[in-house]
Amino acid sequence: MTEALKKRLPWLRGLIVFSIFIILVINTTVYFKTSDAYESAVKDASANGSRLLRVMEQQIALAFWGADGALRRTSEREYYNALSGRNPVNDIRRSMQTWIDESPYITGMILVDERGRVAAPIFRKNYTKLDDYRSHSFASENIFKHLREAGESDYFIGKLSSAGSDPKAPILMGRKITRIDGTFAGIVVVAMDPDFFVSYFRSLKEGTHSHLFLCQMDTGMPLVISATHYAQYAGIKSRVYAALRKTSSNEIYIGTDENSVGNDYVLAYQKMQSLPLAILVVLDEDDYLASWRRTLVNDLEFLGMFLIYGSAITYFALAMAQKMRKIQKLEADAVLASQVKTEFLASMSHELRTPLNAIIGFSEMITSGYFGTLNDKQVERINDIRLCGGHLLHLISDILEFSKGDEGKLMLFEEQVFIKDVVDEAMRIMQARIRGKQIIATVEIEQKLPPISGDKLKIRQILLNLLSNALKFTPEGGSISLSVRLDGERRQIVTVSDTGIGIAEDDIPRALSVFGQIHGYMSHEGTGLGLPLCKMFTELHGGTLALSSVLEKGTTVQISFPALRNSFREEPEMPFSGAIMARS
Repeated sequence: MTEALKKRLPWLRGLIVFSIFIILVINTTVYFKTSDAYESAVKDASANGSRLLRVMEQQIALAFWGADGALRRTSEREYYNALSGRNPVNDIRRSMQTWIDESPYITGMILVDERGRVAAPIFRKNYTKLDDYRSHSFASENIFKHLREAGESDYFIGKLSSAGSDPKAPILMGRKITRIDGTFAGIVVVAMDPDFFVSYFRSLKEGTHSHLFLCQMDTGMPLVISATHYAQYAGIKSRVYAALRKTSSNEIYIGTDENSVGNDYVLAYQKMQSLPLAILVVLDEDDYLASWRRTLVNDLEFLGMFLIYGSAITYFALAMAQKMRKIQKLEADAVLASQVKTEFLASMSHELRTPLNAIIGFSEMITSGYFGTLNDKQVERINDIRLCGGHLLHLISDILEFSKGDEGKLMLFEEQVFIKDVVDEAMRIMQARIRGKQIIATVEIEQKLPPISGDKLKIRQILLNLLSNALKFTPEGGSISLSVRLDGERRQIVTVSDTGIGIAEDDIPRALSVFGQIHGYMSHEGTGLGLPLCKMFTELHGGTLALSSVLEKGTTVQISFPALRNSFREEPEMPFSGAIMARS
């Protein structure tokens, strides 16, 4: 195992331990948060059940008091009619109809004589649940039997025996009617719709699974049931009723149903203070835990996403560590290879330039007749040797320059440079080649250009490479133009244009790349380093190089030097300007 790997192992172990610790912390936090939220939801449900119980008690009490008021008034009116010796049934009917119209919970009123026969039934219009009561005999009903033996102040609340435990059957409340001599004259009954109380309970919008129960305290008969499936809650109601029978207190009891199968319930129940009734409010967990469950799902989703992301991050961290090891090895290999390349190029520079310089020097000596007179064929071959040696030396210099620049070792030897001086030198060097190819070269230089701070040799090499490329790809009889000017931002712009074979737009990036030769199939000399070197030297000065070209129409290369390189010395007289005309 390598030393670097040994150093990373503690870091990897620490990452794994830290990940496990974070996961445990998140799990513990979610657990306690969920537990607290559950207890809070149950507590809120208990408080809500108590509130609902009070609200419903008030509403039920108001309804029964109103119904009892209607009973009292009707009983008194019947008593006074008997006292005056009259029996205006129509007057009683109108009075009963008024009570029905003014009380939304009263659906009908029935006057029953001393033998249990219905004497004056008044029902709410379109309320069909009381249709059978018109001819019904009350003689055998508990309400009739109870009131016949009851005192003057007694009343009865219940349902007909034929209704059984039907939660939709009307609730009956009755009082007895006595004659002047105190004998029993019948009863008056108010019928109330249980749906009124259910609708009021539903209007409180406490969930679709919350239910209301109202039953008699002495018999346990259900009067109001809001549950659709009564059998599902019958066990709850019976246990609550048994608990209420054991106490005389009117306090509110809150608790959870421990005997429930399936869902849990919060129960709120009490005896009514002024009526022989008991109220039970059942809150189902599907309602009071709905918000808690949504939060729990969100927390579990967050925990799942955290576990996934945590695992992914751990995996990628391990993979990254592995890649880092590979990258470090590759970097070390690259550094070694770069050192080998640098040493090789330095050695090649020394080993190749020395014999090449000798070859070039000796060829010039032979051509000049230093070792004797040569015939024409010998002179021609010796010149070829000198030209090939010079070309090879130029290629080696380009490769060395680009290698230094690629490694960031290329430096500028800055001085005050007049661009037009460099242009003059470059044009003088290229003059013979321009005339030899019958090409017209035009030079335009703006007057009063300031000098720039730069490396004169590299700027000259830029111009020579651009002019050499222009000459290389411009056929005989074509033209080349070179211009120097200041733009609106005080940048010095050098432009070299030709009317040569041009470059396709898609090939321009390749032309600017290292060793990228667009017209390599043609017999043009070069290694493809000319334009990349120009770009490198320009950018080294903080400038930019832009190339545009059209096939068969020519190429334009624009070099810009930033304004911050401008100086303010006065320029000398321009030594060269105008055009070089090709001559045969």
